Amino acid sequence: MADVAAENRLLLAPCVEFTMGFPPRALSPNARVDWHVKMNEAKLYKHACRVLALQARREYESKGFTFPLTAPVLAVVTFVLPSRRHYDYDNLLASFKAGLDGIVKAGLLEDDDCWRLQL
Repeated sequence: MADVAAENRLLLAPCVEFTMGFPPRALSPNARVDWHVKMNEAKLYKHACRVLALQARREYESKGFTFPLTAPVLAVVTFVLPSRRHYDYDNLLASFKAGLDGIVKAGLLEDDDCWRLQL
């Protein structure tokens, strides 16, 4: 019964929507790049996502939203693929980790642990 109540709260929760760029190829777990390259790409992507999340935060705060969003938060991540080649869903989510860290750093989410965030 508690699970149904939690799902209903998620369905009735306010919706915050914004668009980010596709994660760089170097952030894929299957990428064969030097760790310096991966670290720099992650840092740049995290910063870019943080800036976009801060813009969204300002926009939604002007509409009366308060941040960070209270747990549990349901995040719907839609990847618009840059090409027609096959992408593994697990690798896409792993590539997006730096972007999710940028969202947390912007203060939209309290944390991205499994108790507060559902993907």
